[in-house]
Amino acid sequence: MADEAGRGVFYWEAVDKKYFVNSDTVYQTSYAGSTMSITAGTEKVYFFEIGNYLVILDPENNEGWTINSATPTVIAQITDTDFPSEQTPALQLTRGGTVLNGKLYVGTTDGDIYECAIKDPTAWAALDFRNAEIEPDDGVYIGEHHQHVVAIGTRTCEFFYDAANSTGSTLNPRTDIDYEIGAADRDSFWEESDLLFWVGYTASGGISVYSLQNFVPTKISTPDIDTFLGSAITVDDIQLLGSGFQVGGRIFYVLTLYNLLTTVQPTISLYYELVSNRWYIGDLELLGVDEFPLVDWTKASNTRLGEGILSNGDLITPVDSNAAQDTVGASSVFEDGVFEVGVFSSTAFVGSPIQMEILIGSQDMGMRKYKYQTELWPVGIPTDNTATLNVQWSDESDDNFNTAKPIDVSKPGTRLRRLGKFRQRTYKLTYATAEQYRISGIETVERAGNA
Repeated sequence: MADEAGRGVFYWEAVDKKYFVNSDTVYQTSYAGSTMSITAGTEKVYFFEIGNYLVILDPENNEGWTINSATPTVIAQITDTDFPSEQTPALQLTRGGTVLNGKLYVGTTDGDIYECAIKDPTAWAALDFRNAEIEPDDGVYIGEHHQHVVAIGTRTCEFFYDAANSTGSTLNPRTDIDYEIGAADRDSFWEESDLLFWVGYTASGGISVYSLQNFVPTKISTPDIDTFLGSAITVDDIQLLGSGFQVGGRIFYVLTLYNLLTTVQPTISLYYELVSNRWYIGDLELLGVDEFPLVDWTKASNTRLGEGILSNGDLITPVDSNAAQDTVGASSVFEDGVFEVGVFSSTAFVGSPIQMEILIGSQDMGMRKYKYQTELWPVGIPTDNTATLNVQWSDESDDNFNTAKPIDVSKPGTRLRRLGKFRQRTYKLTYATAEQYRISGIETVERAGNA
């Protein structure tokens, strides 16, 4: 895209349309759809549906915008003088926000939480706010957790509930729950259902990744991840971008590290998968992006998959199936007599195979002496058609892999022979064929050599 600054995406149920932001433009449905203009930027915006309105909060430019469902291609800036950024002097919006019981709650960096009139984000009252109370730290993020407003600052995490107060703010603090865990980066947050993920910071200087579940922040990062993030943030001044998605019954938190020049320049993307409690490195080779700089993801209903936007403005949609191909440039062929409005049968598929890469860490086969590997073969379900699994290995170190040796996985029992002498060996398996291949591991045969 010309701007290459994807900033957010939202599916608005009220008008059955997708809205997304690239730099200074709000698009409806697609890049060929209707457009509306806001202030240019590169940082994430936040969408909220309240009453008849879609709200877009832009903390980077300290602005709020609304679209009315009666005029879904017209955008207007929030100009009420009691809206935080319109006050004199102007207050700076934090990241996030939430809608609870018909009111939009937004935060300010001085630690206040403001609320709009019921179902009307264009109307704000001067006294309808309250201050986060544990410590006088700066506000960073406002979200929702189990029908509570959660406010995270630079040093604290606290909760508020709707007490239906007749004057001033409707919120009261939960005095029984609070934590001295703040935010190490303002853009690392991502919410999914009643889960909240972010890169947190403790008073002693510890940086870790946390997941908020049932009002309890749980550390989900490993010591290696902590060291890596701590060095990136405090030494290298790297910025973070948090997002995620749910597909195939699994929740993924995606954390991209980047440098900001004129556009976002990703350096690495890390995945955290909730069920397995494991971290992975993300890669999108087909899009020409070596990382997975996910900015935002729509919420899926029971009739549609969610859709994401990357930092370069690309829109992506998952295919929750066993297809071993990427749908970039894909096409479908309709059978005669089957096609109806909204229903079709696909008889052909064109796309690019998704490369699978498996690394098996250093193995010494239970003995430190030299050994000779005489055979190696994959253990998996054979493919129906000829398909190649490439096998490489590196001895004594992990970055000196040999030229790949091919194995046809359509032929059970096919194996490699005479694989040489080693003390310890690392394996790399790669596969990029249109037909799916299910592999559970490799088996090898060795004989002992000299010490």
